[in-house]
Amino acid sequence: MDAQPSNPFNFQSILDNFVKKIQMPRAPTKAEIDEFCRDPDSSGCTLDMLDELAKPHAAVNPKKNYRWSEEIDDAVFKTD
Repeated sequence: MDAQPSNPFNFQSILDNFVKKIQMPRAPTKAEIDEFCRDPDSSGCTLDMLDELAKPHAAVNPKKNYRWSEEIDDAVFKTD
């Protein structure tokens, strides 16, 4: 039997690189939007980023988790 000649091209790696290039880019994070759009020297801010920046976001302070209720927790855990 004749041995098959070795192929110098790795088609799987070529295909993987091609797929990486045509994939849709991920959406920028809030930190990236702040970095690109708030810097006056940056040219990376897009209209979509400006729209995202203009949206009202959730409060910075997350909702407090109470064991029982706010009043009861305040009375129980008060250290004064």
